[in-house]
Amino acid sequence: MFGDVWTWAGTPRRRETNIGVAPYLIPTQCHYKLDDAKFWHAESVFEPHDLAARIHCCMVSTHPFVNGNGRCTRLLADLYLTSIGAQPFTWGGSDLDVDGSGRERYIAALVKAANTDDYIDLVQFARRS
Repeated sequence: MFGDVWTWAGTPRRRETNIGVAPYLIPTQCHYKLDDAKFWHAESVFEPHDLAARIHCCMVSTHPFVNGNGRCTRLLADLYLTSIGAQPFTWGGSDLDVDGSGRERYIAALVKAANTDDYIDLVQFARRS
């Protein structure tokens, strides 16, 4: 997953950044957010693709790694969908690791979801091929 990026991709973050929780809170916040996702799944609170988008957004906003947060959390969302027999996201059919209109649309949808709890744009982007 991190083959074409820096060797430190996937390394736990230990410094403050402009996004994410304080480094000492990362393990606890990841645990809480995954517990929320388990509850949402068990109680069918959200449709599967909406839940997968929420899992992605919650985990990426925690920003647990120095680099690779988007890749890792997109994979997590897709693994969730696959585990329940649903189609994984196409993530807009774009290479989200390079600048371009696909990445811009993805970031805009992600920011909107995180700031407003409105996941429609993120789900629509993630399902678009």
